[in-house]
Amino acid sequence: EFHELIAAHEFRMRQESGYLGIIKSPALRKRLAYGFYATALQQVRRFVALQILADQVRWEVSPH
Repeated sequence: EFHELIAAHEFRMRQESGYLGIIKSPALRKRLAYGFYATALQQVRRFVALQILADQVRWEVSPH
């Protein structure tokens, strides 16, 4: 267990932490970009769903 703690500590010392670690790591940048992309698509879907719901409510409320 002691050797695992030492190895984990040495690994953390070699790795960049914080925002510099995100900027310097291509894998983390890619993961972050996918996250932004997924969040943007989710927001667009919510907006479209609300527009469809508003149109349905407007159609039911307005006189024909």
